[in-house]
Amino acid sequence: MYTFDDCSKPAEVKQKMARLAFRHHPNHGGDNDTMRQILEAYHERLEELDRYTETGSDGKEHTYYYNETRENAQLNAAIRAALVVKGIATVELVGTWVWVTFHNKPDKPTRETFKAIFDDVGKFHWNRKRGTWQWKPAGSRSRASSLDNDTLKAVHGSERVAVAQPAALAS
Repeated sequence: MYTFDDCSKPAEVKQKMARLAFRHHPNHGGDNDTMRQILEAYHERLEELDRYTETGSDGKEHTYYYNETRENAQLNAAIRAALVVKGIATVELVGTWVWVTFHNKPDKPTRETFKAIFDDVGKFHWNRKRGTWQWKPAGSRSRASSLDNDTLKAVHGSERVAVAQPAALAS
């Protein structure tokens, strides 16, 4: 039985979920029943933390609002990015966004395949300023920020998921 009771903040729940998902995902040798148990516990804990408020490193109060659809979409996008595309250096959860970086700049066919794979969970786009592919949940506000990457990560919370490089693109 998996539990997230040891996590007192939404960011801690997401960090633990990322570790468990990459360890127990069926594509990494895990099984569907285990993943269902983990997902159920994940959503239960996030729902308990709905409206959790804390002061961020920017000195402002930030309130977490649980939204199952958004949480599923973010997690799905991150896991698929890590499992499907070759050459990924990191997959990082930054607030409700997913940032993906590659070891090397991917060629055009790899970029097009990458974008096409994720059409059903939302659009990834290239952010030249940040040097990352980024995915955001539908309905998320997007506005230009003068903050650097590290400050954005501190403000919104982030979890970097180390990813072993798959040998090839999945078909």
